[in-house]
Amino acid sequence: MKVTDTKEQLHIDCQMPLLTEDEAEKLQTDEAKRQAIHTDVQMLEQICLVYQGNMRIEDSDGFHFLRLTLAAKADLLSFD
Repeated sequence: MKVTDTKEQLHIDCQMPLLTEDEAEKLQTDEAKRQAIHTDVQMLEQICLVYQGNMRIEDSDGFHFLRLTLAAKADLLSFD
């Protein structure tokens, strides 16, 4: 994970390995993991709304690249 703090924005970049086909198939049958991922994405969307930001996810070279850009400085540890 990489965090870049500028005067007006906070950029958070991270990368995660893509799932193999077997892992993706297992995920489809594991409701608890699917729900956890859905909850995480909802939380990221809520953070974007609160801090007037945006989220971008791209797939490249076997990785998911996630970039959050927030318009206001945020203390994410205190986010409810």
